[in-house]
Amino acid sequence: MRVEDIPEGSIIAVNVEGHSVALTCSEGQIRAVDNRCPHMGYPLSQGTIHNGILICHWHHARFDLESGCTFDPFADDVQSYPVQIHDGQVYVNVHPNGDDPTVRWKRRLNEGLEQNINLIIAKAVIALRAYRAAADDIVEVGAL
Repeated sequence: MRVEDIPEGSIIAVNVEGHSVALTCSEGQIRAVDNRCPHMGYPLSQGTIHNGILICHWHHARFDLESGCTFDPFADDVQSYPVQIHDGQVYVNVHPNGDDPTVRWKRRLNEGLEQNINLIIAKAVIALRAYRAAADDIVEVGAL
């Protein structure tokens, strides 16, 4: 996709190597995030952008476009992807940067426990088990 195909304030759904990605243009910056809201799966390409914040229209979860971090305790961070522009062409790297996903989910589990939010606790435990984290490691997060 070319830069001029992504007007200011727009959110466009594209497929990159089998991943549904929301390409955005906000404040002159092209950014990319997973197109699925991590709260309930709504397409973020149907949301809006305001001051660098992507707002999901289903439950109004808000995400920082640069980092993918959420502003709302009920939602998880959305995966953000690095974007490069060469000769006016937009390139998105949808491959994780090598970070261990269990680190992120252990942090979310700890946040859910601290804030006593069962939804976050449950989602974090499910994600940790999906990434094959040992049950002892999960319990250790809760014990600290």
